[in-house]
Amino acid sequence: MIDLRGTEVIDQRGTEVIDVMQLRLLEIDQVLDSEAVCQKWDDLLKQSPSSGFMQSTAWAAFRLKRNYRVFHKLLFQGDELVGGGIGYAPVVAHGAGNGVEIESHGYGEDLVTGRRTASRPTSGLWGVTDGASILSYPDGPVIPWHNPALGGEAMRLLVQSAKQESERENFLAIRMEPRISAPVPSALRLFKRAPVDSLPAETLYIDLALPESELFQSFHPKCRYNLRLAAKSGVTLREATCIGAEGLTPDRVQGANKALAKFYSILSEAGQRDDFFVEPQDFFEDLFSTLPPGMIRLFFAEHDGDVLATAAVVIFGARATYLYGAVSNAKRNLMAGYALQWHVMCAAKESGCSEYDFYGFVSPALTEHPHAQFSRFKQQFGGKPQRFIGAHDYYFVDNLASLVVKALTEVSSIFSAPEPNDSH
Repeated sequence: MIDLRGTEVIDQRGTEVIDVMQLRLLEIDQVLDSEAVCQKWDDLLKQSPSSGFMQSTAWAAFRLKRNYRVFHKLLFQGDELVGGGIGYAPVVAHGAGNGVEIESHGYGEDLVTGRRTASRPTSGLWGVTDGASILSYPDGPVIPWHNPALGGEAMRLLVQSAKQESERENFLAIRMEPRISAPVPSALRLFKRAPVDSLPAETLYIDLALPESELFQSFHPKCRYNLRLAAKSGVTLREATCIGAEGLTPDRVQGANKALAKFYSILSEAGQRDDFFVEPQDFFEDLFSTLPPGMIRLFFAEHDGDVLATAAVVIFGARATYLYGAVSNAKRNLMAGYALQWHVMCAAKESGCSEYDFYGFVSPALTEHPHAQFSRFKQQFGGKPQRFIGAHDYYFVDNLASLVVKALTEVSSIFSAPEPNDSH
C-alpha cells in the first residue's frame, strides 16, 4: 500500500504534541511516522460514517503527488486515537495568483454521474493571493460530533493548530466538510458557510445490504426494463486491471495502460458532449497508480468490441463511491449505462460494501436545475437522498486583511500611475 510512511518527506517540520484537557493533538506534517498509526487512522475512518476516503492515507499520498501540501492531525484521548483529520493545501508560489483553489475530486457532470462541473482554480482577490491558500478537510475532520463538549474541544485544537501554521503557510481559512446532516453541530459555531462546496452537499445512497434480488426489485420498473434490454442486446461487463496493480507481466501492464486510455477517451468524449470539465490525463495516471489495488476499480460496458460506458469506483470501508464515469456516443439505445451501474453495485456488494454513493444528486422536482435529468437517471435505482451541511470556513482575519490591503494597494497604484508621455 502506498502511503505517507517512509523516508521520502516533503517539507517535514517535525512533530509537536499539544496537551489541552483530556485531548492531545499530534501533528505530523507530510509524513506518518509508523505503520501502526497509519493503519489505526484508516481503520478509524472506515468506522466513521461522517468521513470518507478523501481522509485516508492513500488519498493523501495521491494529493502529495498532485503537488499538494498535506497536514495530518491525530487526536488522542489518553492513548486512544479518537479523531483528527488530513488537511490539503495547494503548493503555490508567492504572487502566483492561483492559491485560492477549489479542489476538484471527480466532482464533474455527465449523463451517468450527474455531477456538477468541477471548479477550476480562481484568480483570488483581484488576482492577488501572494501564495495564500485554503487548508481544506474534504470528508473531514473526524471528531466526536455527537459529544458537544469533546467535539468542541477537538475542533478548537484543530483550529488552534491551523492558526499557528497559517502564519507560516499563509492560509486564508480552514475549511471543514464532514458528511453530517443538519443541524450544524456546535463544534462549527465559529465557522461560516463556505461560498462553494468541494464535494457534493447532496447525494444518493443505495442500500447494498439488501439481498441482491430485493435490491433489484427496489429499482424503478423502467430501470429494470432497461437492465433486461441491455442483457438481451448482448451488453457485456468487465473489470479492467488498474495500472497500480502489483506484479503485472509486461502484457498486463500494456493492457492496463490501454484500459486507462480508453477510460479517458470516453470521459473526454462525454465532457465535450455534455460540457463538463475533465482533469488532464496525468491526473488519472497518478490516481490509478497511487491508490492501492482494490481501493480504486475500473469497469467497462461493451458490445461487439465497442466500449459503451466506463466507471471508476473507490471502495473504502463499507462504502463504494462512484467517483468518475461516462457513457460514449455509440449505441446509446442499448442502455449500457444502466447495465454498468448494476454490475458495479453487485461487485461492490461482493467486496463487502453496504452502501453505494452516487456522488451527487438533486431533487428531480427541481425541473429547471441543470442536474435534474441526471438525478432522474440515478433515482431509478431507488436509494435514499442524503443532504449534508456542506463546507464551512473559519477565516484567519489577519491574513485575509493583509491580502485585502495588498490588493487595494496594487489597484490604487494602477489608477494613480502617471499617463505615458507621448511627446517627441
